[in-house]
Amino acid sequence: NWQGALILKKTVFHSKCYLIAGDVDIIDSLMKDENGKPQLRITQRLHLDEQKLDDVEKRVATSPHAIFLGMPGSATTSVVTSNGDDDSSIQTRPIRNLVSYLKQKEAAGVISLVNK
Repeated sequence: NWQGALILKKTVFHSKCYLIAGDVDIIDSLMKDENGKPQLRITQRLHLDEQKLDDVEKRVATSPHAIFLGMPGSATTSVVTSNGDDDSSIQTRPIRNLVSYLKQKEAAGVISLVNK
């Protein structure tokens, strides 16, 4: 399990994620920012069309992966954005707002995880 913050622009969504399939080692090795904090930045949207979903399915089938179920979480750490702003310059919203936003856009949020 993982608890932390998902960040989209200047909005933070505290969440807890439960591993439902894949590699448990991904939690410890990849699911933190460059400072070791449990926060992940959504960097782009992936439009949910058939071709994109087929590509995701192929990647999951051929690469190490983890699939998580995201649930609302609580604030456990302070959040620092990539440009150094602290909690005072960002908004905190419930994760249901992120889900509504992505549904409205018919997209998935993309988080790039880089093995360091």
